[in-house]
Formats: sequence, C-alpha cells, structure tokens
Amino acid sequence: MTARPNIEIVRDKRSFDFDPATLSPVYLDTIRLLHGDAVLYHGHCQSVAIHASCTWRESLAPGRFRVRLFQARRAYANPVHEIIGAVDLEGEAIDEDAMQMDAESGLQGRWLIHDDYNPTTGAAYSAPWSAGCIMVPYLRYREFNAALRALGLLPGDEVEAELREKEA
Repeated sequence: MTARPNIEIVRDKRSFDFDPATLSPVYLDTIRLLHGDAVLYHGHCQSVAIHASCTWRESLAPGRFRVRLFQARRAYANPVHEIIGAVDLEGEAIDEDAMQMDAESGLQGRWLIHDDYNPTTGAAYSAPWSAGCIMVPYLRYREFNAALRALGLLPGDEVEAELREKEA
C-alpha cells in the first residue's frame, strides 16, 4: 500500500494567551506535511483565532479533518487550502464547502490554511489575524505549497489532516 500524504498541526496551548496590546504570542504552533515516515515540510503556524471579530472558541477543535488543496484565492494573494469536515471549539461543524453555520452569527466565511501576506504593504500583517483559519508565515507558506506540488498534488485534491494539542 502506498503512503498518502497528510498534514499534522500541533497546537501549543500558550497560543490561547494572545494579548492584543503586545500582539503576542503568535506562531507557537507547528504544521508538518508528512508522507509515510518522511517530513516534507515543518514550520510554525497560528492555529488559534485571534481576530477582533471573534473569540478563541472559533479555533479548530483537536481532531481529524480534510484539506482541499489549492482553492479559489478570492482576496488572498497566494493559493489557499480549504479546511473541511472539521469542528470548532464551540462544537460547530465546518462543512464540505469550508463554511460554517454559526449559532450567533449565521453563515461564516471559509475556514482555510493560508498565509499572512498583506498585498497592500507587500509584507506580513502585524499579527496573524486569524478568525479560525490556520495561518503560516508567507515566506514559509511558499515552501509548504512547493512541498505539496512536489508530491504531484493538484487543485481539488484532498489530504487528511489532524490537529493535536501539545501539553505545556
């Protein structure tokens, strides 16, 4: 049997301690692209929602889900990947369109893996203002996408993923 690639995200519980006054801590979590026993990509990410429009409870809950690769960019400068079949910490499901029907706010935007690139400034945002997405620093995000492409993965392909929490 041929090994299938998968994505592993390990959340550092200190990520929940984000302070908007200091814009820290950020990028304490880890994202890996695995293929069998090989680690094809390893880097930091932000997996806790820190956007002013939401609470940390919009963050993905630990567990398994799928990622649909290289989807419509819309407002993003670089390719995005949709998170599907996941649940947030409020217990609300993220559907096959990477969308969520939130009890308080109705239909929510897409849950994605994307970078922190600000096309207006040509640099990273001051903080990874995630409203529930997994964000990767944009220079490293290029490496992540290159590793996916090196496996021959194409737009619309899906890979299994898992988010785990690391004990402090």
